[in-house]
Amino acid sequence: MRSLAPLVLPLALFLQATPVCAQQAPATSNNPPQAQAPQQGEAGKTEQLPPVKVIEETAKKTAPHKATKAKGSAAPVPSASTGTPVQANLAGSPQAGPLVAETQALDTARDNLLTQIGTNSFSMNREALEAMPEGTNALVSKVLLQAPGVTQDSVASGQIHVRNEHANVQFRINGIILPDGVSGFSQVLDTAFIGNMALVTGALPAEYGLRTSGLIDIQTRSGAFDGGGSIGVYGGSRETLTPSFEYGGTEGHTEYFVTGRYFQSNEGIENPTPSVVPIHDDTEQGAFFSYVSTLLNPNARLISGSTINQFQIPNTPGLDPPDPPFDPFGITTFNSAAVNERQFEQNYYDVLALQMKADNVDVQLAYFARYSDLHFTPDFLGDLFFNGVASDVQRQSFVNGVQGDGSYKVNETHTLRAGFFISGEQTEVGNASSVMPDVGDTPVNINESTSKLGWLLGAYLQDEWKLTSQLTLNVGIRFDQMYQFVDANQWSPRASLVYKPFDGTTLHAGYARYFTPPSQVIATPTDVAAFNNTTQASSVCGGNSPPDQPPCRSARTISTLASCSGSFLASRSVSTAITSSRATCWMTVSSAPRSCSTASTTPRPTTRASSSRPTATLAT
Repeated sequence: MRSLAPLVLPLALFLQATPVCAQQAPATSNNPPQAQAPQQGEAGKTEQLPPVKVIEETAKKTAPHKATKAKGSAAPVPSASTGTPVQANLAGSPQAGPLVAETQALDTARDNLLTQIGTNSFSMNREALEAMPEGTNALVSKVLLQAPGVTQDSVASGQIHVRNEHANVQFRINGIILPDGVSGFSQVLDTAFIGNMALVTGALPAEYGLRTSGLIDIQTRSGAFDGGGSIGVYGGSRETLTPSFEYGGTEGHTEYFVTGRYFQSNEGIENPTPSVVPIHDDTEQGAFFSYVSTLLNPNARLISGSTINQFQIPNTPGLDPPDPPFDPFGITTFNSAAVNERQFEQNYYDVLALQMKADNVDVQLAYFARYSDLHFTPDFLGDLFFNGVASDVQRQSFVNGVQGDGSYKVNETHTLRAGFFISGEQTEVGNASSVMPDVGDTPVNINESTSKLGWLLGAYLQDEWKLTSQLTLNVGIRFDQMYQFVDANQWSPRASLVYKPFDGTTLHAGYARYFTPPSQVIATPTDVAAFNNTTQASSVCGGNSPPDQPPCRSARTISTLASCSGSFLASRSVSTAITSSRATCWMTVSSAPRSCSTASTTPRPTTRASSSRPTATLAT
């Protein structure tokens, strides 16, 4: 397995340097109280109490923060990765009062840009995250399972469903869209850097587009509020081990916060066997996140993150060969426990945001970028023996874009909001397949490659109108345009009415029409005709296969693989993650024979009109 040790070494070097900085920080932070000492000294020793009191309040504020984490992490967890954390705290400088106040004012202004009127929002702050089982060592998908309307799914199917929809979830970091990539089995985000996370559902306002089954709004941790740091090691069963670090602080008008994590386990995806120890399911993962914010005129914030993950595809021993057999190169037996399939994933993202605040105007302009690379490596003989095809698939995506949002408070009853979104995505998809022919036992090679530069454009305008002190109407319009493998656009009206008859009760009704484009990197068209005369030909009785072959051999292969819940669970996972529509395992997922069309096919965007009936929500 490819080692991630080079990633851990720089982090360890960084950690060795942080205690020195931590020891110096208190001396620097005490300079302001010392400057006031002459005035206080004339009144006697009792005048020295105010500086001591300030330091005590800082300690009191920090102590429950750490205690909660230790308590939550030590709680028993009914999961395979239950473990006990070992943590060492690094002292940090006390909070800088002016910087904290200015940061809070800018965060409040940013919240004014993104309204949640007419929606349902379930929020979890830092204390709630730390009090959960596993604390901040829990995966983001496990944290989201605490929210109403979220159900668990397999690792291969995207971990979660929101409102019974598969995928179609949008992530925003500090109000900025995290563009789609291809992440397969891994999770791009780490719970450790989250300061607050909210799941927003319902009839979304016009400012939210593209992925609309749910919005996961993440506010990052801040060096101004989370000064200092910690080093921790968490582990447990399944050979789970995850050392991590976090550190934050301030320097003048700049605040910063960084986190890093390494993760290893012998259950990286899912165990398809009844045994405790899975076969060939090791994983190594590394994640790094950094956040820097400096008070300029306007305010500038930089967010950067990366993940690198490697997975083994789990196996099931004792599988029977398919009937009829493929027998590549005359091989008639193969140990299914020895199949060696692997998947390597890496994701990098950067966000640079400029925020401006005036009396009645708030504006944020952001540039974002994301690079994703997913590479599936088959077991050449094993996949040919069991599937009749071995596909080496690599999918790459590089997205650059600009997002702008603004709000203007016209008067006490009207607040206008408008914004735009532009992204360009360059995708490269390569599929090198070795396929068994209809006649003979020597596989043939079929290579495919697709390159595409696609664009997504969006703009919205909406008005928040306070009809009375208890009744608010939010109306808006959104336009989306896509230029990908197909071109499409749509106007999407949105409207929400919110009524608060008394404290603690909210009635709301809404209407929304959504435009949901497919993810370009997994919507690559395929040429079905290239697989004629092979075991992967169209299942409608052979395509151009010789007439003396048994009809619909591919269909019989589907039924054989569908009865295997072993290593082909992983093959099912791969097809879900990278949509390798050439592999027979893809047909296992769809559970339906392919069409006989020889033309390239591409998913079209979906449009949905939805209206939510009035519901009563009890505020907590």
